[in-house]
Order: sequence, then structure tokens, then C-alpha cells
Amino acid sequence: YGTPTPPPYNLSSVPKSASISLISGGRDALADPPDVSLLASSLPKEAIRSWQVVEGYDHAAFTWGSDGASLLFPLVLKLLAGDV
Repeated sequence: YGTPTPPPYNLSSVPKSASISLISGGRDALADPPDVSLLASSLPKEAIRSWQVVEGYDHAAFTWGSDGASLLFPLVLKLLAGDV
């Protein structure tokens, strides 16, 4: 970007009919809880289908976590099936 912060992006233009599920880590330093809260508050609330915080997870745990198959996969499959 050539600046210390990225340029602003108008998330209010996301359609209210969008179906967004947020999954964030409680210990994520790259997408920390305050930033994810800011993201959620910037989106139309009608577009947020669900928001789950995985306590104890950091950014890498979503890819490398040893309990991903038992903790995350069932949640993602429920989201894809429309059960959440």
C-alpha cells in the first residue's frame, strides 16, 4: 500500500443478502479480536450469518492446529450445509 495502514474499504456496500460467517481466534495477533469486531461492525448486520470465536486459537492454528479436524471441520461443514 505504501503506507503503514491499508486504504479504507467501504464494507457497508456489501449486500445485506450476503451470507457471511466469521470464525476468529481468541489469541490471533494478525486478526486480533478488536480488529474482527471492527470488521463485524463495518458489515451490514443482516449479512452476518454467524460469528464464532475459537478461544486459544491464533492465526496459524486455523491451518496447523492439531485439533482442527475435531474442532473446526464440523463447524465449517455445518456452515456449508446451512445448519448454523
